[in-house]
Amino acid sequence: IPHTLRRFPYASFLMGRIFYYQQQYAQALTYFQMAYEGNFTSSALYLDYINCLLATHQFERAREKLEEALTLFHGDERFLMLAGKIYLNLGKYYWYRFEEPYTREYFLKKAHNFLTELITQKPDAAYPHYLYANSALLLENWENAEWGIERALEIQPHNRRYLLLELEISLKKDDEEKAKELRRDLFIEHTLTDEEIQRYIPTYPRFREEMGLPQW
Repeated sequence: IPHTLRRFPYASFLMGRIFYYQQQYAQALTYFQMAYEGNFTSSALYLDYINCLLATHQFERAREKLEEALTLFHGDERFLMLAGKIYLNLGKYYWYRFEEPYTREYFLKKAHNFLTELITQKPDAAYPHYLYANSALLLENWENAEWGIERALEIQPHNRRYLLLELEISLKKDDEEKAKELRRDLFIEHTLTDEEIQRYIPTYPRFREEMGLPQW
């Protein structure tokens, strides 16, 4: 690393960003850390630094940097979105890597709180409502999950990802009529993968028969 870069944290940040976008994360982290140690407190640095830590599965460090960023850039919707996604993923996939008090429910509630703040700031954005519905579903809060996904689809109708989540919520609520209608719409209007067919349409031949669709 050129010694001159250590005296210019912004230059270190730019070098880190070059390596980050080339997916050379180890090198990117070195430069981001240099920029950070040089007191370069840009929101752009924090966003790239946190995403780079996530890409290398350094979840605890990413969480620590995120908490710093939320303090420095309070109310910034970019960090609220990032916080919602990070804590949602920690709750879904990685909670077991942490010790008490960081349980699955702890992470999911954190995600839900950040996403609640985000949709208050962005009431007309579909994706935050989708994430909000996802967190509510995992917390088994069916009413909020249903409201969130309905709002997402109201803003952005026919989105395949949103429709799949709406189907999942219907199945969790045992709403068979709505689930049947959604299965049909998804099957006819969207191309489902084999994995999705297996997950959401387990009785595939019978489903086609019930829907009046030809057996291929």
